[in-house]
Order: sequence, then C-alpha cells, then structure tokens
Amino acid sequence: MSIKYYIPILKRFLLMYVVLLSANAFSENLYELKYEKGKKLTVPTPFFNEYTTLEIAAGFNADLIASGTGSLMTSVTHDTDGYGYCLISQGLQINNGDTPITYGLPEDGYIGNMNSGPDYQLSSYTANNALRLFSVGEVGTLTFSNPIALEKVYFLVTSGLPSDVSGTLNFTDGSTQIINAATIPGWFSESWLPVVITGLGRGNIATDQLDAFDNAPNLFQLEITILEENQTKALESVTINKDNDGSVFSLLGASGKLVSSTITESQAFQIVSGFNADIIANGFGPLSGSVTHDADGYDYSLIAEGLQVSGSDDPITFGLPVDGFINNATGEPNFQLSSYDQNNALRLFAIGDVGTVVFANPMAMEKVYLLVTSGLPSDISGSLNFTDGTTQSITTAVIPGWFSESGLPIVITGIGRGNITTNQLDIFGNAPNLFQLEVTVSDANQAKQIQSVTINKENDGSVFNLMGVSGAYTVLATNHITSSTISVYPNPVKDFVFIKSRTPVQELAIYTSTGKLIHRKTNNTAQVNVSDLAKGVYYIKVINGNYDSQTFRIMKL
Repeated sequence: MSIKYYIPILKRFLLMYVVLLSANAFSENLYELKYEKGKKLTVPTPFFNEYTTLEIAAGFNADLIASGTGSLMTSVTHDTDGYGYCLISQGLQINNGDTPITYGLPEDGYIGNMNSGPDYQLSSYTANNALRLFSVGEVGTLTFSNPIALEKVYFLVTSGLPSDVSGTLNFTDGSTQIINAATIPGWFSESWLPVVITGLGRGNIATDQLDAFDNAPNLFQLEITILEENQTKALESVTINKDNDGSVFSLLGASGKLVSSTITESQAFQIVSGFNADIIANGFGPLSGSVTHDADGYDYSLIAEGLQVSGSDDPITFGLPVDGFINNATGEPNFQLSSYDQNNALRLFAIGDVGTVVFANPMAMEKVYLLVTSGLPSDISGSLNFTDGTTQSITTAVIPGWFSESGLPIVITGIGRGNITTNQLDIFGNAPNLFQLEVTVSDANQAKQIQSVTINKENDGSVFNLMGVSGAYTVLATNHITSSTISVYPNPVKDFVFIKSRTPVQELAIYTSTGKLIHRKTNNTAQVNVSDLAKGVYYIKVINGNYDSQTFRIMKL
C-alpha cells in the first residue's frame, strides 16, 4: 500500500499525542507541578477544537449498518450500494460461534477523521442511521437537535456509484442557503472528496458473505461553506435532493465548524504601592489641604466632582468621577483611580527620577495601558517587571502636556483644574486631558504575570503623572468549545457553564489564569455555576467516564 495512505493517520496520532500531553499537564497547582532549570511552569496552552457534532433528531430513513449477532438481513433495512451490500461494524458475528470481526465501523459509532477536519458521531446501529436516496427527484431532510451558528457544515457521505446531489441549509429564522450540486464518489473510489475513514469492509445481505479491504469502502466528507450573512443564524436542518438515477446516496453524519471571533477583555491592575503624591483635590475645604503636590508644576491640581472649597459653594459637577472609575472615551480599557484621600499618582519631576508601582493582582496580559498626564511634555521610559524576575523594556515615549489634544489617545477630557494657592477652579470643555500609553507585551512574555511597572523620567522642566494601569488580553470566543468527546459552552460565560460529554463527567476542576485550583466537582457534572467568579480568563479541566481529559480556556464576563 502507498506510503501516502499512512501519512494522514500518522499525523492524526501525532496530534492526539500532543493534545494528551497538553491536557495532562494540569495538576492541583500548575505552578508547583515540576521545575525546569529553576523556573516554575506557566499555564499550558489548552487544546481547542473548532468543530462540533450535529445531532440528528429526525430524517434518517434506513439502517445501513449491520451489527451484533445474526444474519445481515435481520440487522439492516436496506443495502448501501444498490447491489446488495451493506456497511458492517466491528464485533459483528453472523453465527454465535464466529469470531467477532475486527474491521468495520467502530462499535461506538465515533468516526475519527483520517484527514484534517471534524470527527463524526454515527447514530445507533440498531435503528435508522442514514438518509438513503436512490431515484432522481428523491428528497430527504435531516433535523438537528442542537441548532447552532456555524462557519462551515460537513456531511459524512458515501455512494454505491457516483451520486449527484444538491439541497438547502435551513436556519431557525426560516431562511435558507442553497447547497450547490455536488458529485459524491462511489464508495470504492479514492478521489473527488476527502476520505474520512477507509477499509471498512462490507457484507452481502443475501449471502452473509463478509469482505475486508484495506482501502475500501470509503466514507467521504462533503464541505459546505456558510455565507457570512448566515453565520449568525442557527442551522436547524438540511435538505438533500437526489439529482440522478442509478446510484444509492447515503448521508450518515454531520458536523460543523464553529463561528469564532476574537474578543478583547481588559482588567485594571490594583496598585498596592509606589504612588508618591496626592494630586486630586476632593471633598470640602481649601485645595492645599486636600493634595500634597500640584499636577503640572505650576500650582494646578486635578479636581473631583463634588468638591467644595467653602461652605457657601455648590458642589462642582465637573472634574474626575467621585468613584474614581474612568470610562475610556476611546473604548477599552477602563481605569480605576486610587482613593482621592491618599496618594493617587506616581509623580516624577526631574530628569533621572524613577518610580515603581507594584500590583496587588499580578496578571498575564497581551497589552498594558498606562493612564498618564503631564503639565508640559514629558519624556519617559521604563520596564514591565514580571513575577519570575524578568523584565521588558518600555521604549522612550513622549507624554503630551495636559492641554494638548494630540500625541496619545485621550481617555478623559474636560475635567477641570484647581489652583492650590488661590483656590481658583477652572472648567474647560476640552482640557485638562488624561492620556493612554499602550505597551505591547512581547509574545515571549505574554504567559508571565506582570508584577510591577517602573518609570524613568528622561527630561527636566515638566511634571509627569502615572495614575492608573490596566491590561488587556484576547480570547477565542465560540458558542461551544469542543474536544473530540467533550464540549463546554457558552464561551464567554456569565452565569452557568454547561458540559456535554459522550460519557458521564467524573470530575470537573476550575483553575485561575495562574493555575490555582479554585473549584472541584465530581460525579456526573452537567453544569457549574460561575456567577461568583471575577471577570477574567479561567481554565476548566474535564475528565469523563472514558478517562478522557480535556482542558478548556473560557472567559468569564
């Protein structure tokens, strides 16, 4: 047999091996699992399968797969090829004394794809398990019990001789999409369509003769791309039309490629130390009694909503929000300021000044955003500092003066200012401004937790202020995250995560993005309440009754 036949199979075994290594890397505390050159493990990248099986609830009209013990004609309702031959399953015995056959379709009906693409789940061998169409003009519709939005749909098909078919995809909103005419190869062919599984053998229904072949019969994959405008719709059913005579067409299973998108999620770092100045006047009384330093080098501080300089004043309605939450005018991320009654900024004035803000919640991020402002333009540099002791440089950047409207994205504007000496309050429609400085975390550092940020002042004659830090990461968002035997949905999730498995779930564990075990549940778990978890990325490890272990990355909203 040609070496080309074995290449897809070897590739698949290699992929399965990598998947198992990745999934088994989890323990109760990932960071304490093992050491390599003195460094603790980072969270492994979990295996994501972008495919899901479509469960056929109605529409099969024939049992084409002989199984169990007994004559073939008692096990099937129709032949598969139009010439008296049916498909057979492993373990088949014509007579009680026969040795169960070791070739044929897998006894559990699970079809692992020998080429790239989805796997399939066949229906029971003791009931109708195929849509079988013979004559030109015959039509059949398969209805799915799990309608879902897809990018592509795949059908597991075969035919005795080449069959011409067409049809429609039918969505839950009543709309349809045409399936263009396609030719399904004869089941002894090795061309036209990708072969999903081969070497299945066949049985003669009339004579009970069983034939084994290394490279036949074949089941093929018919791929349909769903139009972009239909990818938000749930696929409810498929209708197949037989467009020629003289052949038997069979559809035995369906799978789909999930609609996926990249979602950016952000989170604020909680600054536990490093702020050296209170530059935000708030509450009641003279500004000089509320702040420790000005914000611009010219006696002006920032001010907060509700400020009253004297008892006869009305609380001001401009300024920074009372709760310190800064809703980013550019979108994500938002920022959380520290209390206005304590140091709330890292303030650097002279060239060579250095400061480091330390986080109470170190996190791994793809991007870091600094909430900054400056009286006059400030040149700064610095570093991101990770929990493993490594660093990443922040290249020199120019922070605009707080009355500027260019240079960096403006997070919030029109917040006003106050003169510390005279208590004069100024309101401007478009100033002062707080800006956003974006730092991209290198690929090599995105698995590391950021513990602190160091800032270096590179020029004189201006006051630089760092007032908040947030981070952002991206996740793959799909309605389901699916492995070959287990699916977890929805993702992202707000309240409940649901688990679906071919066999009952024996154990479920949830880990933080740092690998800390925070939840474990055993015994036939079908769902878990995650509503109390903080926003962010978590890992769910699922072990089912077959001891299949898969780990999934989810985003909690």
